[in-house]
Amino acid sequence: MKTLQGNHNLFSRLQHGLKILMLTFTLISLASCLDDKEKCSEDFTKTIVPIKIKGGKQLIFDIDDFGFVLDRNTVIEDITLEGELEDHNDNVEDFSFDINGIKAVRRDGGKHIELDRRHGCRYRTPVHKFFLNGGDSFHVFMLKLKLNKGQLVLNMHSKKNKIISASLVFKGKKYKKCDTPPPPPPPPPVAPNTVIDSANPTGETVASINMNFTFSSDQSGVTFWCKLDNGSPSTCVSPVSYSGLANGSHNFSVYAVNSSGLADPTPAVYSWTIDTVPPSVTIDNGPNLPLITNSTSVTFVFSSSEPGSFTCSLDEGASTPCTSPKTYSGLAEGAHNISINVVDNVGNASSNPATFSWSIDVTAPIASIVNVNPSTAVNNSTTVSVEFNASESSGFECSIDNNAYASCSSPLVLNSVAEGNHWFAVRATDVAGNIGLPATYSWSTDLTAPVVTITNTVPSQGLTNSHNVFAEFFISENASVNCVFDGAASSCSNSFNGSVDSEGTHTLEISASDLAGNVSSPVSLSWIMDFTNPVLSWGVITPSAAAFINSGNINLEVIPSEVVSFVTKLNGIDANQSSSPVSFSGLSEGLYTVEVTALDNAGNPSATISHSFTVDATAPLINVSSAVNGLTNLDSNTITFSVNENATFSCNIDLMGFVACTSPLALSGLANGDHNVEVKATDLAGNVSLVSSVSWSIDTIAPATSISAQQNSRNNFTFSLSSSESNSTFICSIDSATFTACSDQFNQTFADGPHTVVGKAVDAAGNADAVGASYNLIALPPIDTVLNSASANGLTNSVSQNINFSSNYANASYQCSLDGGAFAACSSPVNYVVGEGAHSFVVFAVDPWNEADATPVTVNWLVDVTPPHTSLTTRQNTNNNFTFNFTSNEAGSTFQCSIDEGSYQACASALTITVSQGNHTISVRAIDAAGNVDTEGASAIFIATPPISTSINSVQFLNLTKFNTQTISFSSNTAGATFVCQLDNGTPAPCTSPKGYSGLSDGTHTFVVKAVAPWGQADNVGAAVIWAVDTVAPVVSNFAATATSTTITASWTTNEMATSSLLWGLTPNANNTLPDDGVLKTSHSNVRITGLSPFTFYTIKATGHDQAGNQYVGPSLNIRTAR
Repeated sequence: MKTLQGNHNLFSRLQHGLKILMLTFTLISLASCLDDKEKCSEDFTKTIVPIKIKGGKQLIFDIDDFGFVLDRNTVIEDITLEGELEDHNDNVEDFSFDINGIKAVRRDGGKHIELDRRHGCRYRTPVHKFFLNGGDSFHVFMLKLKLNKGQLVLNMHSKKNKIISASLVFKGKKYKKCDTPPPPPPPPPVAPNTVIDSANPTGETVASINMNFTFSSDQSGVTFWCKLDNGSPSTCVSPVSYSGLANGSHNFSVYAVNSSGLADPTPAVYSWTIDTVPPSVTIDNGPNLPLITNSTSVTFVFSSSEPGSFTCSLDEGASTPCTSPKTYSGLAEGAHNISINVVDNVGNASSNPATFSWSIDVTAPIASIVNVNPSTAVNNSTTVSVEFNASESSGFECSIDNNAYASCSSPLVLNSVAEGNHWFAVRATDVAGNIGLPATYSWSTDLTAPVVTITNTVPSQGLTNSHNVFAEFFISENASVNCVFDGAASSCSNSFNGSVDSEGTHTLEISASDLAGNVSSPVSLSWIMDFTNPVLSWGVITPSAAAFINSGNINLEVIPSEVVSFVTKLNGIDANQSSSPVSFSGLSEGLYTVEVTALDNAGNPSATISHSFTVDATAPLINVSSAVNGLTNLDSNTITFSVNENATFSCNIDLMGFVACTSPLALSGLANGDHNVEVKATDLAGNVSLVSSVSWSIDTIAPATSISAQQNSRNNFTFSLSSSESNSTFICSIDSATFTACSDQFNQTFADGPHTVVGKAVDAAGNADAVGASYNLIALPPIDTVLNSASANGLTNSVSQNINFSSNYANASYQCSLDGGAFAACSSPVNYVVGEGAHSFVVFAVDPWNEADATPVTVNWLVDVTPPHTSLTTRQNTNNNFTFNFTSNEAGSTFQCSIDEGSYQACASALTITVSQGNHTISVRAIDAAGNVDTEGASAIFIATPPISTSINSVQFLNLTKFNTQTISFSSNTAGATFVCQLDNGTPAPCTSPKGYSGLSDGTHTFVVKAVAPWGQADNVGAAVIWAVDTVAPVVSNFAATATSTTITASWTTNEMATSSLLWGLTPNANNTLPDDGVLKTSHSNVRITGLSPFTFYTIKATGHDQAGNQYVGPSLNIRTAR
């Protein structure tokens, strides 16, 4: 559906009874709609072509194409009908027109039609100069048709001529505001350009005798002229199809002619070639190939009479794609044959395959070694004799120690065989040249005794404390090894591992014997075992063996149980001292540990001995603190002290002398006045620390307190406190709450009601006034403003306002503000007269202390006397279902709707309705929150159309075809519709007409297309096409034949219905064809070839085609006619 926009007010007036003449004037006289200073115009041209030319006399136009005549900014000045006649005609008196059956008369008395003198077949008619029955102009008649959705039909009355093309050309002005520079004048008309969009089938050469083209132009409203090969051009529409074309080259051209009569000077051209002749195939290297061979691979070189793709069948197997040269390898022994077919580049298959047969013999004779002397694998002999034979009569070839094979015979004697490894091979060859696998024999000649070499000994020979001995050795050749340890034989191969429990000397002897019995010279190893650990002890330590010493020098004597070497460490660090005594000097203060470990000559370690001591010459550091410092009202105190090392303490209390003491030191019952305690410490070495002391004073007498107050506001007071003692602090309690610290002067705000404040002085020693001083007061509530009444609140039509207010304070004053103005003194009540719009009044009260109400009273109201404005948009959901969205320029508005000039009813935006087919109207008006009604409202015309449907226009291949392509054209009864296509069980997808497919599989296919309207409604049924693709040729079986002296009668079966024919000729050729019988069947019998020569070999092949046209060719059969 085409939505009419920008003319809602015009349609509303039409619905309320204004004459159609007023509409005509409004459209043609647009200049009155804009101020002369705002008008700008540009030339306007619109060309409309008929949707159908019926009988060459009747031009039928789609009225939807004339929507622009309702554009209020377009003035139509000239309307011309122009086109081309079938034949030349100089008699313009023969022509007359009527429009929708109403006679058309030119207002200026001119002719109905004007012919082009240079092109007598072209014509033009100024239809804007016509009246219908002397009344309505053509403008008015089109407007009536557009508003009533009528159809525009122009009928030509002429005895001699028919119209073959036509177009209505509208020219005029399009007006707009001059906010942009006017566009440049339109360019002169140019010839259209023509493009061939698609060709089906595609390719320079095709096997189809049919062709389909689609084409288009870069201009609308054009007429196309098509030409095939040497034919004459004729008018055509896209797509155009040709069928039954002959083999050979073809040429198609098309050009467009626009409404101005200009033709494309360079037509679009498409050239192609049709080829339906099957190619032939030849094996080029067949004459050079052997008929019998021992090779399991073969290569065929073949070619065809024209380019194409080949298929090969080996040994009657399935045909597979192949290329030349084609090589087969790994073939089995026996007879073989190959059959080669070709299909040219456009799909034509050869009718007579090329064949070749041969045999493969790959069996070779088998050689065997029957006797070797000497027979042992390892021996000392320098002469060797070998006897051998074969599975069949053959010759022999021998190889010694991997040397080249040479001719030989059995027995073969080898002399002067050198020491080392040897290898013998013999193979047989048959008369066909097949060489058998070799029979082999290997042996070794060894005359050298082995040599034993020691490679590793753990531990090394000599003195050791190890309980295990290990010897690793290398034998120069493969041999057995004998090990004897301490006189006892022990198994070994390339190493010996033994355990030893006793101290003393131990011996290992090793010898080897090779496979030939040669014995090596023995090798001996010996060790001396010592398993006893040495023992260490401390002797004399100077200056002292105590844990603490004051000297930085120390000597430590070490006493061992046997001869040893020492390892000495001081605090874990090697001291580089290996003998006794161990000495250290110049040691700084700190903790030290000396450790000594010894090893004897066999490597046995002693246990580690250690000695720890501390060097200390520093007095301790003492730290003293007390629980009470300075001035206090307590008669007790606790003194705490500590030291940085182990020590004892002594204390001096109030100069009474030092005595032993411990921390903490608790003191009690002390008198008022000053006190002092001194403390000192003595460490383990007798070092005495410096004296540290603490001092404090005691006071237990409390001060007296005074209080006074001053009121600052209704609930805020300032309090002043004083004490009988200087340097006192204060604590306060309000309304019996817990006392907390306060200053001698403080400010306090209270909740409404009576309150009591108590203050107490606290002296520097912490003594507090037990009674204190108190003050009683009353706090007043905050001032409050009260709104008593307001004549207007919220939305109102009144421009006057009366507001009455009061306060909880009798002596309060007031401040007022209107519409955000400055506050000013005022009294209740106040009166205002205001204009249209939003207004706000604010008032607050002020108490005697000049404190204002923090929450003023506010009155807001809105004066509205302006009706709202309504806007309307239309959306089509289905062919007869519409949604209307409408808005108001005022929030909170409600709406009323009228359908087809019915009474107004309450409605809401997004109104959705379903209507019958035809023209309909809707009017909507808004009512704002103040009750103002939009008397003009908004209106629209909408049209319900028939349900959308889909039609199949043309199908390239119907029912059964051997081609795997398809092209289908389709359309819809709804303008602007889109389409969704589905092939078989595939996913539906958007598509356009025509829709083409290629590479289709064999079998039945179903194509379904459904139209979708511009508003999204789909044709649920759609349109369908069903056809079948069969690209597989029938398969021949049971092919047999009988012969008389002049006749061959053949029979065979096919796996599907097919026709019958025979390819035949003198063996090995089959280059003659028996006429096809054209009868579809699976059993083919009594197929005869007559007129043959007696006692002659003929080659025959079964052939024919299935229902889809796929040709088959069976295997060849050689048969000889009778004598």
